[in-house]
Amino acid sequence: MFEPPIERFKDMYSDRHYNLPTEPKRRQHQINREKIALEEEFPGPQCFERTFRFLDDNRGADNWMLHLECFDPHEPFHAPDRYKDAYRTAYNGPILDWPKYAPVRENQAEIAEIRANYAALVAMCDAYFGKLLDYFDEHDLWTLPARKAEMPNGGEYTIGIRPEAFDVSIEPLAGTVPLAIRAVEYTGSDVFVFGTIDAGQLTVKLPAEGRTLSDGIGVGAIIHVRPTAEGWHLFDLSGLRVAKT
Repeated sequence: MFEPPIERFKDMYSDRHYNLPTEPKRRQHQINREKIALEEEFPGPQCFERTFRFLDDNRGADNWMLHLECFDPHEPFHAPDRYKDAYRTAYNGPILDWPKYAPVRENQAEIAEIRANYAALVAMCDAYFGKLLDYFDEHDLWTLPARKAEMPNGGEYTIGIRPEAFDVSIEPLAGTVPLAIRAVEYTGSDVFVFGTIDAGQLTVKLPAEGRTLSDGIGVGAIIHVRPTAEGWHLFDLSGLRVAKT
């Protein structure tokens, strides 16, 4: 859109989260949102629709890997109205759904609205992840050699809990991001760790050739080398650092 309706955007979106000329990504979201009207036009549902299409075509084949990353729930916290209806607040102002990574300056009504928008987005993710689980049940895909499920970065889950909840000072909480792995060819080797490892974590079934830039540990090593009774955690924060505890 070469000439976005800037003045209309100023009325629609809160200045706390939008409308600064120095934040082109937020302006781009405003433009993109003009083209999102139906639920199936939202990015998350589109990702799941393509996932089901891929599985319809390939679930009976061998030697494939499907990576589904819908990025939600993540800012901006934009979900269809049918999910937002369960979380309506008393807030009656412009759109407020993309909190900044900075000390909280929103008032209590605004924080409640941000939380409600986030909750609506989580509800949508839950609904579509449920569709994926139903698909696995319907087509008996639980016997696939390996599956991995990981939640997005955990900063959003702390929203409004502490004054620094939107800031990068949430780093100590990054270790609460769950990663669940089940590899059926290793009997009894359910693994539950926190956070991510690196691209090599998917090497249970894939060859390691070409990973010259990777220095992380693969999930195969985690499965074969079980943690101690006390357990251990791996976590990172947007690539800033990786830690083992």
